Amino acid sequence: MEIWREISDLELQNSVDDVWEVLLRTLSKIGFDYAIYLTINSAGNNTFLRTNIPQVYDLIQVQEEPFFKHCCNSYEPVFTGIEFAAGYDFLMPGEIEFVRQASKATGFISGVALPMRLLGSNRFGGFNIGTSLTKNAFLALVNQRIEMLRFLCLIAHRRIEEISEDQHGEERDFRALLVAPEKANGVQLSPREREIIYLFSQGLSAKECAIACRISHHTIAEYSKNAYRKLGARNRAEAVKKFLALNLSRDEPG
Repeated sequence: MEIWREISDLELQNSVDDVWEVLLRTLSKIGFDYAIYLTINSAGNNTFLRTNIPQVYDLIQVQEEPFFKHCCNSYEPVFTGIEFAAGYDFLMPGEIEFVRQASKATGFISGVALPMRLLGSNRFGGFNIGTSLTKNAFLALVNQRIEMLRFLCLIAHRRIEEISEDQHGEERDFRALLVAPEKANGVQLSPREREIIYLFSQGLSAKECAIACRISHHTIAEYSKNAYRKLGARNRAEAVKKFLALNLSRDEPG
């Protein structure tokens, strides 16, 4: 599925409610009926929640939610829902029982948690998006789509953060909040160079990157040229391949 149109639509929204509605529609097109978006600041308070299954939080306090406790300390996606709960030894019996009750109350039985953290923001958290599919059917749905889903949710997360913190336009020559992984494991790419190559890796063209970063096409060319040199790459395809290889072992939120 090509999602640039949906990403562009997310970027155009000027209220959190509108971003959320666009995201829900997009996720529904892909096959996800349930979504939880939950973030908190670095001080451990000021929780922000959006969900289309609010009845989940009749069963548990937000901060005690297993997704929040166990998934948001990593950058890696984690499968969720009762179809996957038995495979996680970090879940306590009470947490498994909560997942079982939540599944009965909502129909969310299989999903994926997508932790989110933006360079330039002091908030962390992420999305838990789900379906009523059995385990095998869900794995078939998400096969080779995890990075696309992560990217879609990252863009929604950034737009919500910009709107909530009124950061839109703070930096005139580049967006203040960046979606790329924070580290490139030994290669000294600048934050903006990482952003460009990461966006390339998600299938965006140079023109689309310019729109996503709110800079000119010529500035994109300068950043990408510098990144190619640092990565030892001759072109975009080589740069993306090397960048992805460097980030395969991410162990810190990005």
